[in-house]
Amino acid sequence: MSQDQPLEFANVGAQLVEAVAQSKRYAITHVDSVGVIERFTSADVASEVRQWAELVREKGLEPGDRVIVLAGRAWEWRCALLGVLHAGGVAVPCSESTPVSELRAIAAHAGAALVVSIPARPDLVEEDGPRFVSADQLETVDAAKALAQPPHPSMPGDAGLILYARSATGFQGTVHTHASLIAQADAGDHWLGIREGERVWCTAADGSAMSIWLLLAAWRERANIVTVNLELDPEAQLELLERLRPAALWFSDEEYGVLASEPAPPWIDLGSIRRALVSDDSAAGAAAFEDAFGTRVTPLFGLNELGVVAGWPAGAEDDAVAETAIAVPGIQLAIVDERGSELPAGEVGDVVVRGDAQSLFSGYAGGATLRRDSWIRLGWRGALAADRSLRLASRPPLEIELVEADVDMPGAEPDDEEGLAALEEAADELEPAGWRSKREAKRARRREERQAREREKAEAHRRREEEKNRELAERAAAKEREEAERAAAEIEERRREEELAQERQRAEAAERAEREAAEWAEREAAAEERRRAEEAARAAREAAEAAERQRAKEAARAERVAAEAEERRRAEAAREEREAAEAAERRRAEEVARAEREAAERAEREAAEEEERRRAEAAARAEREAIERAAREAAEAEERRRAEEAARAEREAAEAEERRRAEEAARAEREAAEAEERRRAEEERRRAEEEKRGGRKRRREEKQARRREEQLAKERQKAEAAERAEREAAEAKERRRAEEAARVEERRRAEDEKRGGRRRRREEKRARRQEEQLAKERQKAEAAERAEREAAEAEERRRAEEAARAEDRRRAENEKQREGERRREEKEARRREEREAKEAARAHRKAARAGGGRRAKELEPTVSEKRRRGKRRPKPAEQSDPERLSSDILSRINQYGMTPSSADPDAEAAGDPPVGAEKNERQDAD
Repeated sequence: MSQDQPLEFANVGAQLVEAVAQSKRYAITHVDSVGVIERFTSADVASEVRQWAELVREKGLEPGDRVIVLAGRAWEWRCALLGVLHAGGVAVPCSESTPVSELRAIAAHAGAALVVSIPARPDLVEEDGPRFVSADQLETVDAAKALAQPPHPSMPGDAGLILYARSATGFQGTVHTHASLIAQADAGDHWLGIREGERVWCTAADGSAMSIWLLLAAWRERANIVTVNLELDPEAQLELLERLRPAALWFSDEEYGVLASEPAPPWIDLGSIRRALVSDDSAAGAAAFEDAFGTRVTPLFGLNELGVVAGWPAGAEDDAVAETAIAVPGIQLAIVDERGSELPAGEVGDVVVRGDAQSLFSGYAGGATLRRDSWIRLGWRGALAADRSLRLASRPPLEIELVEADVDMPGAEPDDEEGLAALEEAADELEPAGWRSKREAKRARRREERQAREREKAEAHRRREEEKNRELAERAAAKEREEAERAAAEIEERRREEELAQERQRAEAAERAEREAAEWAEREAAAEERRRAEEAARAAREAAEAAERQRAKEAARAERVAAEAEERRRAEAAREEREAAEAAERRRAEEVARAEREAAERAEREAAEEEERRRAEAAARAEREAIERAAREAAEAEERRRAEEAARAEREAAEAEERRRAEEAARAEREAAEAEERRRAEEERRRAEEEKRGGRKRRREEKQARRREEQLAKERQKAEAAERAEREAAEAKERRRAEEAARVEERRRAEDEKRGGRRRRREEKRARRQEEQLAKERQKAEAAERAEREAAEAEERRRAEEAARAEDRRRAENEKQREGERRREEKEARRREEREAKEAARAHRKAARAGGGRRAKELEPTVSEKRRRGKRRPKPAEQSDPERLSSDILSRINQYGMTPSSADPDAEAAGDPPVGAEKNERQDAD
């Protein structure tokens, strides 16, 4: 790299984290040891990687320090490895099943400063050895600080990964730079061939080179890696494949053969698998798998020093040939004989690779760096076909050290002209003058070859760009189709909601119209009934005699007084019943609140005691884990017993609480039934009395009030039944959750007894979180239940108060109506009595005037005498004995302020007659 070019940072950990963080899909699908499937999003993975990077920095990691990363069934080791790269360290992945002696030898050979393990490994801790870091320490990392921390600015040539493998002489470590790791990640587009969000399942050993290649390639393409921490038989493995539906598989040939030999159920469908890879020398199992399920298995060639060397690109599976693969773009292979001469196509020889391959390692740990302008012998025997596909004839059983090959072929040349000129000048100085013509011809041939390679690279780059553009266009089109389908679905959903809303509105309108029609018909019927009742009452009142009305009035007054007394008594009884009911309700509410408070306090005390015990036991277990395992098991057994006793106590308390509530509900129902029975008896008695006294209107109103009360009682019963059902459902759900939590706890403890370490603590943490979540949910449920119960009680009190107010208003209206009717009856009676008295007086006066007229005619003076008298009043004539009035008529006349005639009718005739009398006299005269 020339000094004029700007520095380009190439941190593979940061690039993979950025690639994963941009995806909104899942990055990990993990099947744990009990068969539970967990999914982790790309954001979870990116956050985990940054937290690991921050943790190793806090533990003293410096850029370039070697870090042993122990890989096992836990999926988090991938995040730890990328976190080390993100922080600028050099990751050394090793399987956690590696013996301790070998791990210490590898750490000493690599000069490791840290050892990272997901579960705690006390057996690896040494006073003078590297520092130990486990996943338990992630809890101390500030997530916000880790997110804000930028990645280390690693250069392309900086070491990033060392892969250790067993060789003929022991262990050898291949050093890969960040640039070679990025090239291996980019090569996944060729040999892995999956898209964003698709699942890939690889059964390679965790921490092996194949697991690293898959990690780099899958997360570079934003794919979803499947990890399984469970021993599966072939049938279970087929069922898991059917359930997960991965797009790519990478199994061993033996595993393919076992799956093919298993009789698959008819419902097993592996149509989702588009890529099936195998990297073994044998292909018998892969062929059987193809025959059994119709999925083509393509071979894959890889090397620790080079990554994946050859494979079949996506879409070319049908053209794949057994034990044959096409070289990854950027890797140039050749076949040479023992003398280093290149062999023609189809002939078997030694496989060599040019040193300028971007994914090639930089050298061995503790050894010299390879020359990039040379050819490297891979130790394989094979042949290249005319289409440049590689067919392997043999591979060494163990890893061998790659060496430079002495071949009669041009090696790699610098890409810049300055480097090329420097090499040519050095060659001219070293070569004799007679060879310069040959050198110039060779130089011209190299230039032509370089130009041809450049054209090939440009063409390959153009094809890759076209493929990427096409894939981007397809993704964009697919995304647009999904958005269009989503928009259409939303529009359809809104249309359905609008139709449902219109249907509800029409139904409500129809129901409202029916209700209004029914109310109008009821009002009309009530008005008609009132009119008929009024007519009947008026006819009855008019037909009754005065004496009967007087007696009826007195009887009505007595009945009214008795009814008022009875009404007051009933109001007092109702008030006492309401007060008793309110007191009982308050007592029950206080008992429920007291029980809830006691349960909450007891739960809090138990939770605090449980938390304190758990913390104490965790601390004691951390101190005595290595030397007091038997004591820990006893403590765990004691803890299980206490948990079982606590669970049993909670169940007994819940059952007792349920029995108490059931008894209270039964007692309340009995009291309600007794009150309803008393009310019905009272209503029947009052109805019998009303039937004696009459009054259809009162009975109808009482019937309506009774219906309203019955409706209110039914609503109360429904509300109580719904509340009781909700409470029972919540309690059953709570019991199920507690039982599920207990089962999960038992499974977790059983697994911890087998494995121990961080898995147990993580499960404990998860259980604590679940318990906290359950406690929060219980609190929310209890709060919601309490709020609902209080709302129901408030609603019940409100309804009772409204019913009482309605009853008071009804009684007041009835009383007012009875008072008005009584006044109208009294007024009507007075008017009839006045008319009768006036008629009697008028009849008496007419009779008196009739007798006086006859006597006046007898004593009528002559005409001359009348003239003499002029306008003088005539003297009253003598009258016969007056007609005597009965005592009843005289009393009525005196009662209504009328002046009765005296015993002498002439006395009345002597005075001025009243106007009515003169009118009557004129009428008589006429």
